[in-house]
Amino acid sequence: MIPTLLELQRLKRLDRTGWTLRGLAPGAESVASHSYGVAIAAMLLADEVRARGVGVDTERLLQIALLHDWAEVRTGDLPRDAAHYYGVEARRAAEHQAFDDIIGSLRARDHYRALHQEYEDRVSTEAK
Repeated sequence: MIPTLLELQRLKRLDRTGWTLRGLAPGAESVASHSYGVAIAAMLLADEVRARGVGVDTERLLQIALLHDWAEVRTGDLPRDAAHYYGVEARRAAEHQAFDDIIGSLRARDHYRALHQEYEDRVSTEAK
């Protein structure tokens, strides 16, 4: 678990390329900063939709929010335009392989893999 934790800590130093491509200075936002922002937004939105009677599993939602970009520690933060050059399926396959390699030594790997797939497929309220 410790090697995985240390590897994922590198997301704090990995810039999101979209901001750099738009002319912002390097370091404008890291992948970890983005994931933290997604987790905050997810938590607040979950509270709002729950208040309106929609069932939401907040723990599951937050787990998805936190792990959705883990593969980028190995693939880098590829801009959406890159899919045009690499191919959507090749990019997706690389991200899946990187994610599986990252979680491979974790006891909860099957759970994390299922959450990641749920996110990719957008099959649940939490994944949407």
